[in-house]
Amino acid sequence: MAACLLLLVESTVLMRTRWVEDESWLSNGSWTLVQEGRLRMPIFPADPRFAVDVGPPLHHLGMAASFAVFGLGIPQARGVSALAGIVTVVVVFLLALDLGGPWCAALASLLVASDNFLVIASRTARAEPMTTFLCWLAVLLYFRAIRRRSATLSMGSGLACGLALNCHPLGFPFLCCLGLFFCMHYGRSVWRQPMLWTFIVAAAVP
Repeated sequence: MAACLLLLVESTVLMRTRWVEDESWLSNGSWTLVQEGRLRMPIFPADPRFAVDVGPPLHHLGMAASFAVFGLGIPQARGVSALAGIVTVVVVFLLALDLGGPWCAALASLLVASDNFLVIASRTARAEPMTTFLCWLAVLLYFRAIRRRSATLSMGSGLACGLALNCHPLGFPFLCCLGLFFCMHYGRSVWRQPMLWTFIVAAAVP
C-alpha cells in the first residue's frame, strides 16, 4: 500500500504540467473514437492515420473509455497510465512474494514504485505503462502456472502477452522470453506440454 501510494503521489502531483506533442496525437485518436466510433487521428491530414489508425489499439481504447466516462482532459488521459503503473507495483509485489518472501516483495515494490522510467511513463498519456503491467502480469501468471502445473494460468499468461502486443510492440520480447522459459523448463518435451499450447493459443487470440 505504501509503494502504491508513493507512485500515486509521484504520478499525479502537477499532472497537468509538461504535456508533450505525442500525448496530443495519442489522445486525439482516443477522443475521435469516442466522438465518431472509429480510431483515427484527424490532426494529421497527410498521414494514413487520418483515415484509420491500424496501430496497437488497446491503450487508445483505455483512454477512450476514460474520456467517455470523465470527459476530455489531461488527468483523464494520463490517469490510465497512472493506474497501469500502480497495478504494475501490485504485480511486482506478488511476483517477488512468490519468489523471495515478504521482505523481498516489500523491497521490490518500493524499488519499482520509485523507478524513474516507470514514474515518468506513469505521468504521460503513452502506452508503455499499460504494456509494462500486462507483460509483468504474464510473467507472474507463467510462474504460477509452472509451479501449479495449471493450464488455466498458462492461458492467462498467454492472454496477457497477447494484450500487451495489442498495446505496444514492446510486448513481443516478453512473449519470446516466456517461450524460452517454457523450453528451458521442459527441454525437448516442451512440444508435448498442454500448457505451452494453451499459452500460444491464448496469446494469438487478441
